[in-house]
Amino acid sequence: MTIILTAVGRVRDWKALTAIRQSANRTGRLRIYRDVKDASRALIVAELSDDDISDLDADLRERVELLDDAGFTDSGVWEAIDAE
Repeated sequence: MTIILTAVGRVRDWKALTAIRQSANRTGRLRIYRDVKDASRALIVAELSDDDISDLDADLRERVELLDDAGFTDSGVWEAIDAE
């Protein structure tokens, strides 16, 4: 099953985040969007299998200061459904 993960956070090491993206793109898809008003913030959107999403989440938590619900915006994990 494919899972969508969204996260917003402050990036401490853009090169490490780029390496995570390259690794994730081997098994799924990961896109990174930089905040145009604050270059230290990023929106991360990943589409990976259920098994791979846990590894990605752990890697992101090591390298990105994720903003929680008390932060500026929310993060979440979304599951695709077969609906039009």
